[in-house]
Amino acid sequence: MKTIIIELINWVYHFVWILVQIFPETAFGNKLRGTVLSLFFKKSGINIQISTGVKIVHPYRFVVGDNVYLGTNSWIYCGANIVIGDETLLGANVIMVSSNHTYNPNTMSARFSLSTLEPIIISEKCWLAGSVTVLGGSNVGASTIVAAGSLVKGVLDGSMIYGGIPAKKLKENLPGN
Repeated sequence: MKTIIIELINWVYHFVWILVQIFPETAFGNKLRGTVLSLFFKKSGINIQISTGVKIVHPYRFVVGDNVYLGTNSWIYCGANIVIGDETLLGANVIMVSSNHTYNPNTMSARFSLSTLEPIIISEKCWLAGSVTVLGGSNVGASTIVAAGSLVKGVLDGSMIYGGIPAKKLKENLPGN
């Protein structure tokens, strides 16, 4: 019965998602989209802005703090919980995936193997620039900036600037820096 209810909620969510895509790409449209879609989240704060084209799969595993912005065409797959802290900004085309396929050498298949589920935590006051990819099991510390096009896997210390594939420390993120 629980599976049927979750599936029904998913259908309603996708229908609502289609409807809110007509809201304009403005501060008001993004706030309105955020207000409506956050009704389906596990937990949500205030003033969530969601730009056009943002896709959140399994929103009932998504936790979002206050004053969060999700950039255009970002894709968030919540196989396990994904948590985004207060005052965090996701640039355009950010990908966050909290699950992964495994490879079974006996069948030589990844498609029909078990999935691993690992949560993602993005702390408060972070900025993930455009086209950043965040993999399951990642934990990004507070006030961290991740440069455009970077790949995040694992723990990133707070108050730092990271970049690259995989993301490496570039320098401290200090006031006036």
